[in-house]
Amino acid sequence: MFKRILILLLSYFCILSFHTFASSTNRNSVYTYSYNVTEEEQEPDDTAYKKAYNLVLDEKWTEAINELNNFLKKFPESKWRDDAMFWRCYSREKSGENPEIVFRCYQDFIKENNSSRWADDARSNMILLGQKLVKQGNTKYQAIISGLKKEEDEEINITALYALGEMGDENALDAILDLYASTTNENFKEKIIYTLGNFDSPAAFNKLVEIIKSEPNTQLKRKAVYAIGNYESPEAIDALKNALADVKDNELARAIIYALSDTEAPEIIPLLKKYAITGNSPELSKAAVYALGNYDTKEAAAAIKEVLKASKIMDVRKASLYALADSDLSEMIPYLRDLAINETDVELAKAAVYALGNYESEESVKAAQDIIKNAKYMDVKKAALYSLGDSDISSVIPMLKESALNSEDADLAKAAVYALGNFESEESVTVIKEILKASTNKDVRKAALYALSDSDIGDIIPFLTDIAVKEKDADIAKAAVYALANYEDEKVLESLKKIYSATTNNDIKKAAIHGIMNVIQDAKNIVGFLDSMLQNESEPGLRRTIVYAIGDTKAREAVGVLVKIAKGDDNYEVRKAAVTALGYIDDPAAKKALLDIIRNK
Repeated sequence: MFKRILILLLSYFCILSFHTFASSTNRNSVYTYSYNVTEEEQEPDDTAYKKAYNLVLDEKWTEAINELNNFLKKFPESKWRDDAMFWRCYSREKSGENPEIVFRCYQDFIKENNSSRWADDARSNMILLGQKLVKQGNTKYQAIISGLKKEEDEEINITALYALGEMGDENALDAILDLYASTTNENFKEKIIYTLGNFDSPAAFNKLVEIIKSEPNTQLKRKAVYAIGNYESPEAIDALKNALADVKDNELARAIIYALSDTEAPEIIPLLKKYAITGNSPELSKAAVYALGNYDTKEAAAAIKEVLKASKIMDVRKASLYALADSDLSEMIPYLRDLAINETDVELAKAAVYALGNYESEESVKAAQDIIKNAKYMDVKKAALYSLGDSDISSVIPMLKESALNSEDADLAKAAVYALGNFESEESVTVIKEILKASTNKDVRKAALYALSDSDIGDIIPFLTDIAVKEKDADIAKAAVYALANYEDEKVLESLKKIYSATTNNDIKKAAIHGIMNVIQDAKNIVGFLDSMLQNESEPGLRRTIVYAIGDTKAREAVGVLVKIAKGDDNYEVRKAAVTALGYIDDPAAKKALLDIIRNK
């Protein structure tokens, strides 16, 4: 029966393939199939591919090859990459290129694009080329084309298999069951199991149960588990529960646990709770916890709380907290708040805070504020501040400002500042500036500067420049310079030049030099800029800093500048710095320069 059905299906596929091929010989229909982008939607790669593909259609093989090579070089990430690679091989074949080279071209294409819509065409072309090469005496290709033919046959069998599954009758099922018994191809067996999961048949169901019990291949067992889970019937649940009781492999047990939870049957909750508390491994217990978290019911939440109390494994207890947070049950917020405040284990208390942060509601924000006031541990309070910063609820900004300015613990105050930096709003930027002016703690003020440097809102660059130039505390001024250096903007370069010229503090000038190096990305431009600064600087310490910075570029262009300094600068320390800086550059020109210095050339 199966052979008769398969022959009918294959006949259908052949007719369909012939129809597709016949249609595709029309130039416009091929183009529509391969390239379906309107003029308005076209990107540069669309236009370039269209140009190359038209050459293929016009059978201008040499021009097509050149254009496709250019396309692949210019647009390596294009959505048309696999199309272009296939048509390049095809054009090389049609141009009369050496069959062995073209064969390897198709091989490389399939290796990179095995899922491409052109992969089957590439295999077919390889078979024809291989047969030609075998006739020419290259017998090594015989084994390769035999393997390709086998792949094609398996793909056709799999296509037939899915069609049989759609038929859904007992005759088709008998054929499928016979196929499973006779084939040794694991990939084919996986497809059969998938098909069995779509049959509403006791025979198909029983076969899946048998696979879980007796199939030696664990991967196939897992596929059968998921297929049974699709039934969502009392019989399927019982089968999975029985399988879980007998299973020894933890990976398979996890698959069964997830399949059971996907049924969302309430009677599974006690079983999952049991495995969460007494599972054979932490990973299995965590799987049971996450499976409970899929339920989003009060019964499941109560079970997770029991796991949290009863489990001795920290990772399982943390997983319980995250599962509670994913439940979207607002009644969990007071529970998580109390746990964060009263739990004696710091890591677990922090996990409760992070779980609370998933809610992003006014109630969860109020809970985080309570934790900041009442938690036993500073790390838990900081976690609550960061949670508030991630909430995007602007009503917490005044509270974060108050913590930043009035907290007795500097780390907590800094955490409040960084939390404010996460908001990326005009209000938060204004508050951070106020903290910078009002705070008497240097570390908090530095944190404010760094938080501002992460923002693109408002006039941050002029503000930081003004701080760097006018601030009396040199450490704060330097921090402003470092904050400016985070920006990749031409305005920053002008600001850093202004700071270098305006300040009389050498440490701030050095910070500006390093900032300039960070802002200018092109090594050649950095060398030229630093050399210009060096010509206008007389202070030896700063000149040495600039020389070291030139060496730090590791650019070949720096060698000539450093040689000139090493041989001709008036200051001995600066000359010595130039020699040291040459040693930073791993380039033959730098090595030659150092040897010349040793030889007094």
